[in-house]
Amino acid sequence: MYWSDIVSELERHAQSYDRSTLPNALFILSKGFFIYGDEHFGSTYNSDIINPNNITVYGNPDYQGCCLYQLYDIIFSLLSDTKIQKAFPHQYYRLPLTAGEYSYEYSLGQFAEYGHCEKHGDYARSFTPETLEKIINWCKTAEPINWIKATDIAYGITSDNVEAYKRQPGDVRIYNPENLPLSEILVTDRTMTYEGKEIFNKVLAFDSIKSCGMTIYIPYYYQFTENLVQTCPKCEKVKIQKK
Repeated sequence: MYWSDIVSELERHAQSYDRSTLPNALFILSKGFFIYGDEHFGSTYNSDIINPNNITVYGNPDYQGCCLYQLYDIIFSLLSDTKIQKAFPHQYYRLPLTAGEYSYEYSLGQFAEYGHCEKHGDYARSFTPETLEKIINWCKTAEPINWIKATDIAYGITSDNVEAYKRQPGDVRIYNPENLPLSEILVTDRTMTYEGKEIFNKVLAFDSIKSCGMTIYIPYYYQFTENLVQTCPKCEKVKIQKK
């Protein structure tokens, strides 16, 4: 393309886009480079374009063979003025788990990620891509509920403590395809022995994961009845071999 044709094409292109999306510069290393500007001057910084309605293309032919140097000069100038966030190793200490195209993490971290088999020891409590996709798709249409309110209902406590819900905001989605009462799936009875006496109380009976921008409660009831979470792989292998 002739130099004038390139300028015409770039000017036409500039009229179709917002100034913030225009390239800082365009280089043809064997010819030179182009930058955008207005009627006053050209700049590699889009923010310098005062009049975005009258964008002008400024061409800089390479007569001295230093086009490559100018490319690096502009790149380093842009990098030196770019605000970046500091990178810390601890931000990458725990990365989300993955299942197919989805990522997820247990709200309680490693305390919930691992199960224990009396015979084979610890194992990862992971989701298959199919089970996680099923959970996510169902929860996308579920009505969000404040997490404190959900546990209040499960424990049979009044669910109209609006002030408490405001103080501790945070909505969750509860995987409940059978639409069972929360008192039947979020808590379970537990027996403890204390000073020779049996004590009965209710404890939470679900896992909490974060995925696709949602916090999801997955009751143990569905984990067992629908085989949602993988159990000990060595035990499963033995079962398959016996079949």
